[in-house]
Amino acid sequence: MTGQEPPYRPQSVRFVDQLSLTAARSSVSASRHFLRLALAKWQAAAVEDDVLLIASELVTNAVTVTGELAESPT
Repeated sequence: MTGQEPPYRPQSVRFVDQLSLTAARSSVSASRHFLRLALAKWQAAAVEDDVLLIASELVTNAVTVTGELAESPT
């Protein structure tokens, strides 16, 4: 080791939230809603616009690539 601390130390993470999504178009809006709530809780509103844009793109791409479910999940 070079004497420098790694930038990410799992034991020092203060916030953890998790969301499971299905391959449905509604997952995009669900992910944005979840992230708005999480960022507010984390007091990270300064990055909200960037986070929502990136997440929307990622979830949209994932749904597009995997294909939408035939039935809408409840």
